[in-house]
Amino acid sequence: MCCETSSLDDGRFGNAGEMKTPDGVDGSDITVCVLSYNRGVFLEEALASLCAQACVPGEIVVLDNGSAPDVRERVEPFLRKGVRWEGVDTPQTPLWNFRRAFARTKRPFLYVMHDDDRLLPTFLERQRAFLLAHPEVIAVACNAHEIDDAGVRTGKTLHNPRRRREVELFTSRSRMVELYTRTYLAFPSVLYRTPFPAEVPMQEEYGQVADVVFLCELARLGVVAYVNEVLWEYRVHHGQDSNRFKQEFLRRLDGYFRAVGEEDPTIRRQVRTYLLRRILSRKWKSLRSSLRALLSDVNRG
Repeated sequence: MCCETSSLDDGRFGNAGEMKTPDGVDGSDITVCVLSYNRGVFLEEALASLCAQACVPGEIVVLDNGSAPDVRERVEPFLRKGVRWEGVDTPQTPLWNFRRAFARTKRPFLYVMHDDDRLLPTFLERQRAFLLAHPEVIAVACNAHEIDDAGVRTGKTLHNPRRRREVELFTSRSRMVELYTRTYLAFPSVLYRTPFPAEVPMQEEYGQVADVVFLCELARLGVVAYVNEVLWEYRVHHGQDSNRFKQEFLRRLDGYFRAVGEEDPTIRRQVRTYLLRRILSRKWKSLRSSLRALLSDVNRG
């Protein structure tokens, strides 16, 4: 229980959600919003990892999107210690909840956490230190351990650290699109400098891949960075939304990449090649699925 392992009874949490750091880095300039929906066990682990941070944030708010009552009941010990709960009666879209988080501009830094992830103790400290040392950077991402449904590490990381540079800087929308033709940034790892995320629309028409467009558009306002450090744990579990991308959203994302690539001759050829590979990959998957169905019919006959 977090109340035991991270000494939550020592007064670190104030009555109004203000956190105090007794022996660590002052994180009073950080707001953390945890996006929650019907995953009480995971949410409990997420909050425990937040309370164990070397840099305790000034504010932790659970933005619940209409969960069953037992979710709040499970994390009630955290709420008694100062974590705030802001719920809604009727579930809204996930992107609505993201927009609710990004509107928070009270403090200089904002972290939007997914309820199924966990942070290593130095996550906020290291990410915040990077932003303080690089005032031109408005958002910084990092690497993660993969964990399974039970919270056990799989032995993999999201990014192969040998294939990424120690620090990568993306100075424009084009540089971000170029990145996505090779790899990606993990959206749940990003610590933002406010008020920049509030100035970028989270576009519903891109659905499950709206985060990609959001980060690309964010780079129009300032530098987006990746630091090749493993600072959090990304949970891969059954029923995960990112395991099943709808083709309509992927096609719209292709259109976005194509438009940016045609505007910038420095990435045009790379984007065209990438999109061609995507088209061929989808056609091959469709053909393979049709062949399997045909063979299944033959075997039944």
